[in-house]
Amino acid sequence: MQRMMVALLAVLFGFAAQAQEKTPIASASPVIAMPDLTKGAAGFVGVRFVMPEGWHIYWENSGDSGMPTNVTVTAPEALEIAPIHWPVPERIREGDFTTYGYKGEVTLLRPVTAKETLSNAAVEIAASWLICKEICIPESAKFSLTLPGNDEVKTALARVPMPVNWPATYRANAEEVTLTLTLPEGIAAAQPQWFPLKDGVIRNSAAQTFSQSGTRLTITAERGVQSLPATYEGVLALSENAYHIAAQQITAAPQQNTSLWLMLGFALIGGLILNLMPCVLPVLSLKALGLAKKGASARRGIVLGGFSYTAGVLVSFAGIAAIMMILRGAGEGVGWGFQLQSPVVVAALALLMLLISLNLAGMFEVPTLLGGLAGRLHQRHPQMESFLTGVLAVALAAPCTAPFMATAVGFAATLPAAEALLIFLTLGLGLALPYLLICLIPAAQRLLPKPGAWMVRLRKILAIPMFATFIWLLWVLLQLLGGTAPPTAKEYGMGEVNVVAYDAGELARLRAEGTPVLLDATAAWCITCKVNERVALRRDVTEKFLTEHGVVLMIADWTARDERITELLHSFGRDGVPLVVFYPPYEEPVILPQILTPEIILDILAPYFKAIG
Repeated sequence: MQRMMVALLAVLFGFAAQAQEKTPIASASPVIAMPDLTKGAAGFVGVRFVMPEGWHIYWENSGDSGMPTNVTVTAPEALEIAPIHWPVPERIREGDFTTYGYKGEVTLLRPVTAKETLSNAAVEIAASWLICKEICIPESAKFSLTLPGNDEVKTALARVPMPVNWPATYRANAEEVTLTLTLPEGIAAAQPQWFPLKDGVIRNSAAQTFSQSGTRLTITAERGVQSLPATYEGVLALSENAYHIAAQQITAAPQQNTSLWLMLGFALIGGLILNLMPCVLPVLSLKALGLAKKGASARRGIVLGGFSYTAGVLVSFAGIAAIMMILRGAGEGVGWGFQLQSPVVVAALALLMLLISLNLAGMFEVPTLLGGLAGRLHQRHPQMESFLTGVLAVALAAPCTAPFMATAVGFAATLPAAEALLIFLTLGLGLALPYLLICLIPAAQRLLPKPGAWMVRLRKILAIPMFATFIWLLWVLLQLLGGTAPPTAKEYGMGEVNVVAYDAGELARLRAEGTPVLLDATAAWCITCKVNERVALRRDVTEKFLTEHGVVLMIADWTARDERITELLHSFGRDGVPLVVFYPPYEEPVILPQILTPEIILDILAPYFKAIG
């Protein structure tokens, strides 16, 4: 109420003052940065304000008094107009009040996207603002202009806070509001200021207290009079850059029931797709070979074998989930595939793949090698082989992240233990389901070819992918033992592209300069990552596009354990690789699909480079 009365009085006094003014106090001029009107092209239209010494206009949250500046755009339906890109304001003291606004010069831009191709477009811009010194005067302006146009807006966009998804929470009591966020390494909390987007959550005139412990920054301010939002948004301004922060209220009741069912569906689909991955497919082929050998006569054994295989898969997924939750509870940063960051685990898997490949090639038979122990074990516990095959399938699935799976596993990291375990078990059910259904449905078994000489030939053929897996795991082991060095363009196979290693500080610096960045979170043991790199990223057309548009390719190598990259993955709701993210100039980051082609990359990136010419 107090703020409304102050604004009303300012307008009333402003009208009286304006009657004596022949020209507006603020100089306003239109801005166009839309050089192309082809379908998908993006750009900006807006207004540049220049204020005389001592005068100011207001931010979207004007604070204790004043009124937010307004820029409306009337355009054809073929143009989509987004909300204003608000530059970082400054804190302005006006008597007993604190407001947020701009002095000197500021440009307010609204993003524009062409939904269909146009040759030109007539646009109307209407701006209204309250300009204040000792008195406040309401002013307005209207502009008619025609797109396309190519005004310079890079300097204006550099003042717009970068949207980030750093981990951030807040809590409040009757006296104060405390915001806690985790800064990436390399980001120094120098000269911090907090500008809340919602007025009244904190008292604007009260002092803000900042404290830092390692990468954790805490901001405390006196509680305001307004209700608390579930998400507390604002701008954190540091000495050089500013960031748009969204903090979740930690006392808010989680809204997860609907999302949980959706993520369970994603987990089931992701598990089904895992069966088609090159890591798992040879194992399923072996099991199918075993079913063909048994024939329809061993009905009971086949059904039990299907359930034993499923049990092996589910127990393995439950074990992975339990280990991840225990390590996270102890403060360790882990994610999907963490076991392959251990040289011991990789060496053991490599040895196992070598033995399996030699066995399939006919170099030896397992009972002969183990002195009949395996044969006696198989006779006394005929389902143990199926159970262990399920365990093996999960172990080989670790290098792969299927579509839908990454979202579900990342979501599981935010849930209580019981719900997180449910998602992992659903993922395991999806992996085991195809083989289980074949074992349970006789009609499906009759589709398998009858036993014959082809089985011997198929065994030898299956030895090839198993031996290839051994070679690959051996290469991963050498990578782990040798350590990882920052990649170069030549080593990455993209000689003309600027390739750098991931560093949060360097990423922030590049974004502040308006440099586009394509970030590839990858690992030597991630097969999906390597396929993406070979098929999509290391192609001539992709390299040419990245080079022509000055895109920096930043590699976040997660082959060995790296807490910084784990935090990066978690910030995007992911729990494993691959993760490919595009950081457009002065825009929010865009997550690319998990399975990439050059066409997908170019279709997503190209529109952003028409926005600023």
